[in-house]
Amino acid sequence: SDVIKDWDEFKKKERETELVKLITEERLKDAKTRELIDKIFRVGEFVISDNELSDILPPISRFHAGENRSATKERVTDKLNNYFIKYFD
Repeated sequence: SDVIKDWDEFKKKERETELVKLITEERLKDAKTRELIDKIFRVGEFVISDNELSDILPPISRFHAGENRSATKERVTDKLNNYFIKYFD
């Protein structure tokens, strides 16, 4: 029974570490991202609105040529979806 407990604890730490890495790499808003992830797991399917996605993204200047908001949204959506697939039981 300790093996199961240890495994669950390991997966919990791994899940948290990966979420922190995703939030850090994409400069997402921590609290809002965690709320969204919790909602997705509670619902049991990866459904995310454009407004929900915009709420977690960092501000991006519309005038800065190096930043493409739609590409950022797509990349973050893919990462969140992969996270959901990996950790949803």
